[in-house]
Amino acid sequence: MTSIISCLKLAIASTILAAATASAAAITIDFETMPGADGKLGTADDTPMADNFVVPITDQLTPAGITFSQGSIMRWDFFDGNPRNHFLSSTSPIGAFSSRKPRAVR
Repeated sequence: MTSIISCLKLAIASTILAAATASAAAITIDFETMPGADGKLGTADDTPMADNFVVPITDQLTPAGITFSQGSIMRWDFFDGNPRNHFLSSTSPIGAFSSRKPRAVR
C-alpha cells in the first residue's frame, strides 16, 4: 500500500511539474524584417533588414532571442524578381537561441 501511495504522489508531482514548464509561441524568421522597439517579430513596429547587397547577420534578431555568430544575408531579385528580397548567403549561419526574460537592473 505504501508503494502505491508513493507512486501516486510521484505521478501527481510530475503532473504539476509538467503543467508548470515553460512554453513558447512559434515565431517565423523570414530575414525580411527585424524586431522593432517591442523586441517581437511580426508586430507593427518591425523594421526592414539592411538594404545592402551583403550584410553580416549578427545581432539584428537579438531582441527576439536569436544571435548569430556567423552568416550573412543578401538582397537581390532572385526567385520572383523582387529586388528587395533578403535571403541567406552561402555562408552557413550559426545562431544561438536564448530566452527573452527581462531582468531587473539594480
